[in-house]
Amino acid sequence: MLGLSFAKLAVLVAIVAVVWFGFRWLDRRSAVGGSAATDRVRARRGDGHVVDLERNPKTGAYEPRQRGD
Repeated sequence: MLGLSFAKLAVLVAIVAVVWFGFRWLDRRSAVGGSAATDRVRARRGDGHVVDLERNPKTGAYEPRQRGD
């Protein structure tokens, strides 16, 4: 039925290795190149300032905080 052969074990080890090294590569890439990617997104958005949001108790939606608060 589900015989355990050397070929199946080799394929399983190869798949696990590809996934393992793939995650390591993605983690390293995000740690090193994360700031450059963030700068590009800010440049596309425009001014890049942050807007504070607060929850509206009536609707439950998050809205920009009023300057007078």
